[in-house]
Amino acid sequence: MRLRFALMWLCCGLISLIAIPASAEPVDPARLAPETAVFYAELGSLDPVLDVVLEGKTRELIEKADAYQRHRQSPEYQQLTMGVALLEARLGTGWQAALRDLLGGGIALCGDPASQSGFLALRCRQPELLAKLNTILREFIEADAKTKGRPSPVKSQEHQGLTGWSFGPGECHIILEDLLVISNQAETLKAVIDRHRDAAAKGLTGSSSFMQARAKKPPGALGWSWADLAAVRNHPNVQNALSAKSGNPLAEVLLGGVGDALRQAPYATTTLALENNRLRLRAELPFDASQRSDARQWFFAQAGDAPALKPPATIGSFSFFRDLAGLWSAREALFNEAIVAQFAQADTQLGLFFSGRDFGPEVLAELAAPLQVVVARQEYSADQPTPQLKLPAMALVLRLKRPDEFAPQLLITYQKIVGFANLAGGQNGQPQFLLSTEEYGGTTISKATYLADAKVSRDQATVNYNFSPACARCGDYFVLGSTVGMVKQLTDALGKGQSSSLLTDNTALTLEAAPLAAILADNRELLITQNMLSEGHTRDEAETAIGTLLTLINRLDRVALRLLDESTSLALEAAVDFRPTGP
Repeated sequence: MRLRFALMWLCCGLISLIAIPASAEPVDPARLAPETAVFYAELGSLDPVLDVVLEGKTRELIEKADAYQRHRQSPEYQQLTMGVALLEARLGTGWQAALRDLLGGGIALCGDPASQSGFLALRCRQPELLAKLNTILREFIEADAKTKGRPSPVKSQEHQGLTGWSFGPGECHIILEDLLVISNQAETLKAVIDRHRDAAAKGLTGSSSFMQARAKKPPGALGWSWADLAAVRNHPNVQNALSAKSGNPLAEVLLGGVGDALRQAPYATTTLALENNRLRLRAELPFDASQRSDARQWFFAQAGDAPALKPPATIGSFSFFRDLAGLWSAREALFNEAIVAQFAQADTQLGLFFSGRDFGPEVLAELAAPLQVVVARQEYSADQPTPQLKLPAMALVLRLKRPDEFAPQLLITYQKIVGFANLAGGQNGQPQFLLSTEEYGGTTISKATYLADAKVSRDQATVNYNFSPACARCGDYFVLGSTVGMVKQLTDALGKGQSSSLLTDNTALTLEAAPLAAILADNRELLITQNMLSEGHTRDEAETAIGTLLTLINRLDRVALRLLDESTSLALEAAVDFRPTGP
C-alpha cells in the first residue's frame, strides 16, 4: 500500500510538471523585422537613463530653462497637465511609474527602405498596462472627436487572431504579448504578425551580416544598432556621394579615412554604454589596413611617443596623426577642380611666408605626426591691462622631422606674421606689437607684446590684450602660442616631461567642463548683457539663464571624442563623464 501510494504521488508530480508550461522566451524584435531591413536599433533597460532624467536636480535644470518657463504659461501646458492627471487617475498610478513600466523593458526600432516603412517596438514590464492604456487613449480620442462633431479617427482590424489599431493617419499599432509595436503602415504590422506566428520565420535574424555584427555586441550594453552599408551603397544618390571628389579640405583632413571605410565596410554598428558616471557611444566599421586606398594612406599616420600636453586650466585639446604632405600630394585624386585650384593659389600665397618654399614637399613634409592644439584659461598679469572680454589662450604644437634645419624657418615665418599684423593693425589704429626674446628654463622664447600705453584702461582693455603671441623650439617640437604664458607652460611640459600619458589615438578631442565654466564665469557680466539684448530678457531673467547654463556645464566633468584606427576596424568613440551627484 505504501509503495502504491508513493508511486501515485510520483505520477501526480510528473503530470503536474508536464502540465505547467515552460516559460516562453521573450519575443525578439529582430525576428519580427523583415530581412530587407537596413537599419535596426535596440535599447535595453532604460532605468539608468530614467534615473538621471527624472531625478530632482535634472528637473530643477529643466524648470529653470527659459523655453520651459514660456511653455508653462501656454494653454497647451494647462491642457497637458489636466490630461496627465486624468490619465493617472484612470491608470491608477503616477506618470513616472507608468513611464518606467512602459519603457523599462527596452525599445527596438527597424527601418526598411524597400517598403518605406519600419516599426518601433516597446517592451512593457506589465503587459496588462498596455491594454489598459490602449483602451483609455481610444476612449479619450473618441470622446474628443464626438465633442467636436467629427468622425472618430479610431479604426481596428484583425489579422490572425490579433487586433490592430489606428488612432489617426500614418499610425497603427498592435499589442504582441509584452510588446507594443507601432508602424506607419498596416501591411508592415501584418507581416510582423505573420513572422510571429510562423516559428520557422527568422526575419532579420536570418541575415548573416546582422548576426555577425550582433555576435560582437558587448554584454551589458545600454543600446546597440546595426546598419547594412552594402544595401545603403546601392542607392544611386549614395553611390554618387561616395564617388564624388571632396569639396571640403577640412572635412577631408578630419574624416577622410572614415569616408574610405564607408565605401567598403559591409555594415556599421553603434554601441551605447552607461558605466558609473560615464556615457559612452562607439560607432564601428569593419576595416583593416589592406582596404585603405592609396589616396588616403596619409590619413593613417603611425602613432608615436608624443606626449599628451595638458597645461593648468586646460579647457580643451585636439590632436591628430596625419601625413599632411601626403594629403598635399594626393590633392588631385581627392578634391574637385575648384579646390585643386585653391591649393595652387595657397601654394603661391603661403610661399611668401616660407621664403618661397614649395608648401607641400618643403614645408608640410618637415612636419611629423602628431599635430596638437591646446586651449586653456589664461591668467592675466597684474602689471598688464586686463581685457573686458577674456578669451582663452591657444597654442599649436608641431613635431619636426629636422628641427635644427626647419625651426629657424618657422621662427622667420612667425616674425613675418607679427610684422604683417602690425602693418594691418597700424592702418586701423590698433596697438602695436614689440618683438623681443626671453630666456626661460634654457629655452629661448620669441615674443610679441604690446607697447605700454597710458591711455589703455587697466581693467577694461580691448580684446587685443588677450594676445601676446610667442613661439619657442623645445627639442623636436615647435610651439606657437597666443600668449607668452601658454608657451612657457608647454615648454615646461615638453622639457621636463610633465606629461603622464602619450598620444595613441588617430584623432582625439577633449573638453574639460570646470575650466570651461570658469572662463564663462569670467565673462558672466558680458554674457548677461548679451542675453538681455538678444533675447529681450530682464536682468533677473538673463542672470537665471546664464546661471542655468553654468550649472549644466558644472554637472559635466569631461567630454571626449576619439577616432581609433584598430587592427580590424575603424571606430569613432564619444564619451561624456558626469560629476557624481551628492546624496
